[in-house]
Amino acid sequence: MDQQAEGPTMGQILAQQGAQTEDLRRLCPDSNGKYAWDRWQDQAIANGIEPDLTTLGRAVMREAVQHDWSEALKTECGWQDDGNAMLHLALTAPEKAKTRWETLLETDGGRIS
Repeated sequence: MDQQAEGPTMGQILAQQGAQTEDLRRLCPDSNGKYAWDRWQDQAIANGIEPDLTTLGRAVMREAVQHDWSEALKTECGWQDDGNAMLHLALTAPEKAKTRWETLLETDGGRIS
């Protein structure tokens, strides 16, 4: 019998549910009432990133999920790595981060020109 014709395996279903649960966890506040974007901002401040840039990064991370930007943009905006790539960009190329994040916010993730 063709395995694909029977539908997904139990392992595939559980893996998908696990990913969905992880996505939901990221959208909920932690025990301190902080969301993923708040935790990212705290981490950025602790790493010495300028406050204005941390505010911008926080907004981008929040808008990516709140406005349901594309999966590629959600990944760019920290939803697959808890914002580590964003943190790295802000630390190594703050002007590039500022320009990119401002563009994303001004265009709602490329939806408006």
